[in-house]
Amino acid sequence: MKFGCAFREYLQEEREWFLGEKCAHVEYIRLKKVLKSCQKDTSSDKDLLCQCQSCPLCDQQFFSELMKEASDVVGYFSSRVKHLLHLHISPGLHRYVLRLGRQCFKSDRQTLTQEGRILIEYIAMNAIAMRKILKKYDKVHSSVNGENFKSRMHAEHIELLHSPWIIELGAFYLNSTGLDSCELDGVYGHFSCDLNIKKDVMTLILPDSIKLEYALTCAICLDFVFNPYALSCGHIFCKSCACSAASVMIFQGLKAASPESKCPICREVGVYSKAVRMLELDLLMKRRCKDYWRERLASERVDTLKQSKEYWNLQSTYAIGLLMSNFSSWLFRLGSSSSKFFYRYRTLHNKYAPTVSNNHSTRNASSTSLLPLALALSAGSLALHPHFNPSFCDTERGVNVGGKGSTQFVVKGSHKEFPRELLEDLKIICQDNISVDYDERYIHGKPQNSFHKAVNIPDVIVYPRSEEEVSKIVSLCNIHKVPIVPYGGATSIEGHTLSPHGGVCIDMSLMKTVKALHVDDMDVVVEPGIGWMELNEYLEPYGLFFPLDPGPGASIGGMCATRCSGSLAVRYGTMRDNVISLKVVLANGDIVKTASRARKSAAGYDLTRLMIGSEGTLGLITEVTLRLQKIPQHSVVAMCNFPSVKDAADVAIATMRSGVQVSRVELLDEVQVKAINIANGKNLPECPTLMFEFIGTEAYAREQTQIVRKLVSEHNGSDFVFAEEPEAKKELWKVRKEALWACFAMEPNLEAIISDVCVPLSHLGDLISRSKKELDASPLVCTVIAHAGDGNFHTVILFDPSQEEQRREAERLNQFMVYAALSLEGTCTGEHGVGTGKMKYLEEELGVEALRTMKKIKAVLDPNNIMNPGKLIPPHVCF
Repeated sequence: MKFGCAFREYLQEEREWFLGEKCAHVEYIRLKKVLKSCQKDTSSDKDLLCQCQSCPLCDQQFFSELMKEASDVVGYFSSRVKHLLHLHISPGLHRYVLRLGRQCFKSDRQTLTQEGRILIEYIAMNAIAMRKILKKYDKVHSSVNGENFKSRMHAEHIELLHSPWIIELGAFYLNSTGLDSCELDGVYGHFSCDLNIKKDVMTLILPDSIKLEYALTCAICLDFVFNPYALSCGHIFCKSCACSAASVMIFQGLKAASPESKCPICREVGVYSKAVRMLELDLLMKRRCKDYWRERLASERVDTLKQSKEYWNLQSTYAIGLLMSNFSSWLFRLGSSSSKFFYRYRTLHNKYAPTVSNNHSTRNASSTSLLPLALALSAGSLALHPHFNPSFCDTERGVNVGGKGSTQFVVKGSHKEFPRELLEDLKIICQDNISVDYDERYIHGKPQNSFHKAVNIPDVIVYPRSEEEVSKIVSLCNIHKVPIVPYGGATSIEGHTLSPHGGVCIDMSLMKTVKALHVDDMDVVVEPGIGWMELNEYLEPYGLFFPLDPGPGASIGGMCATRCSGSLAVRYGTMRDNVISLKVVLANGDIVKTASRARKSAAGYDLTRLMIGSEGTLGLITEVTLRLQKIPQHSVVAMCNFPSVKDAADVAIATMRSGVQVSRVELLDEVQVKAINIANGKNLPECPTLMFEFIGTEAYAREQTQIVRKLVSEHNGSDFVFAEEPEAKKELWKVRKEALWACFAMEPNLEAIISDVCVPLSHLGDLISRSKKELDASPLVCTVIAHAGDGNFHTVILFDPSQEEQRREAERLNQFMVYAALSLEGTCTGEHGVGTGKMKYLEEELGVEALRTMKKIKAVLDPNNIMNPGKLIPPHVCF
């Protein structure tokens, strides 16, 4: 039976008793007739297909209607599954009340199973109809519009077979049967569900042989998902991991997350407010993995208790600080109001009191007795409310974190009361886009991907929508001499977004517009808040892309500020090479354009390069003109193994010297490969590994692959494998992309220092060899990851921050690699930037005169030192 007949018969079945009148379906039969009419109307020959890529006749009735139907089907399916599972899990009286009006005298399990079966058929038949009609569209129009529409549905979370409720239905069946797998035969096909605990995978086989595999691994802790929650974007995490990603306490729950909190995978905003706890999957975990469940439960309870104590300690500290502040203010007013009285009293006393030898001590007895109390209250007040005193030699006010020889991770700073009039003016400018909420300020003041911390957090968060608003905000802050900290994608790891002096945090996330795209010139003008991944999605239909690929979630503005790069820098260069022009708001509010849109210019100072890498200390970037590249026609991904990291580094160097135009050369040591095996259940050889990507025409990419294969064989390499198919390439490259998460999976309770040294390419082998010996001798777990094509070398050093010995050992290893790189004419940071974490190495690398020159430039552009103070330039540098 053809699918059209099967779908018609499915629609004619009597299911109204369960599905109801509001049940939505894909209009498969009618839409198919539309396509047939299109084919007949546009072809004189019946066998000739319509040659138009897209026709108004189809599209008017097609994609908008399909989008609405898919949305309705997903919405109806999720609500019905939610109701069904609620009936299954709800206890006692609640369960009885919910089931009133149902067929109470039937076997309850049988009834629930039957209804679940109907829902499986419902979602499967509509999904098949959707896929077939889109495939038919592409066939009729000789296009890929239907395939693109499927990708759009997936991006908007209405792809029918990617709903977490399907996983819940599968778990429901396994809970009902008590088996690890179940099989059911229905009217329209076979349904089966299987749980593989070893691989953390649930497999569903739906009618029409649709096989779906759902990974039950939390993307953050990389363990079997525990206490699972599905965010509204569809991604599944353990509750504690999701809370951590959203910067909320476990006992507060995901609903307490800020509207700006992002999914750790897709970086979508606002996905926590509609998060759903997957009860059936959780129940399945309790039954199948009892020991694991008990361990995770105990661990989560410990974390919850710890967070609760920290939360209430913080509240208590805040309340005491407020009380002390008010009391100090009251005491000051009391002293001021009574000073005249004491002056008159002393005058009269001196005039009429008898003269005796100890009259001085007598007169001051009362004031001396109050001195200890006054000193104590003054000290408490100063501790709670120190004053921000801008200076171009920060050691004058005792701020020495990040200075020469510093080993502290908590950045100290001064703070003053936020001006009330400034707050009122900011509210007028930003209207609703301003926040003084403590949780929101805490999230912005504590980097999510860094162990660096500060004693203070921002006083106010503003979300400007335009360049003019940024200019007004900065100008007001300059008048009041209030510090400014710019905030982008929050992916930096060196403390760039810390607010050690409080002040105003300017979050650029609302400024994410593509202002102009010049396809012929291969450049684009964007606002700073747009992410590089979002930008590439926008550019893909035009056959263009922006080639830098730092961490997911990074914004273009932040990438300019830190002069970042990524794995593609070996082919396309760093941010410095891919920015044509900027618009920058200076500390006084002036808006400066640094260059024209021409690809080269010799007009004046290169202000563009001055601002790139300035980390917000000279101005705020409000517009960026970027150089674009054509999407490669063909690519090949290759992987090979070596007996030592020195051999692997030598091959990377030989490859670059040979003239082969690789787009990526990545090196992983044996510890990193072991972490990947543990995290992903792979069986890769645990030895140093090199990964390559070759791009160009198909013939060129294959030719380059064979050249590198020969180089590998000449340097003790083995197991050279390569892939050209998209899925195979994705699977190979996934090994590198998940490297950091794999490290945390190997040691889930530890934090990481990530080194970022870079040396001339000829010294890379020497640096890695020296560093590897030191790392292997350390008691800490350390992995090596390198962008080997340009000499950039990372080490992930895992340590327990609560253990002082481990913290000092981690810092020692990091310093060893930095000084080793500097001795080889390298740098302390290849792409992560300076922030607060790398300031202490700059004098060794650049010399004090270079740092004084930087400080003079900052003094001219930012005389009040309000632009991201305490970053980039070491505090001990004076001029």
